[in-house]
Amino acid sequence: MTTVRDTFVYRVYDADDRLLYVGRTRAPRRRRWQHEQRSPWIEQAHRCVLRGPFDAFDAGEVEQELIACLLPLHNRHHLPHAAATPQLEHLFDLTVGAAA
Repeated sequence: MTTVRDTFVYRVYDADDRLLYVGRTRAPRRRRWQHEQRSPWIEQAHRCVLRGPFDAFDAGEVEQELIACLLPLHNRHHLPHAAATPQLEHLFDLTVGAAA
């Protein structure tokens, strides 16, 4: 069985390089448009780092670990209830590209 790798994980930073948000999407342009419509913090966005593609499971794991470890200013989901242990390196070995 072939695993579909169509999901990206993204990090959004402000001009001072503070992490605003971590998310995942199969459609980066559409997701940005959604943030522009609904996310007041998007006005602070200066830079976006896109990684992937991952399969959906790995993308979810990467997203959750990044949120738990880095505590972005505007994420509401996947915040840690206890101290998180960084386990990202094996997942980021799957990274094939990045876009600014």
